[in-house]
Amino acid sequence: MPENRLFDKRCALHYISTGALSQEAFQQHLDALPDIAEKACPIEASMGEETPAEALEPNPPVTTLAEMP
Repeated sequence: MPENRLFDKRCALHYISTGALSQEAFQQHLDALPDIAEKACPIEASMGEETPAEALEPNPPVTTLAEMP
């Protein structure tokens, strides 16, 4: 098995629990990764039509099953 496969964060806990990877080796790998925060780009996302915050009801009424048609 390739060594770098052990450090996949989705599987690392499994490999640590089976003994194929030590917690110390995994932590050393994480510490050696470069900090690329300065390369991050801000994003804006929207889902459908945007509603101004002041138009939203702060506590919408709750409909119970008995009130439903």
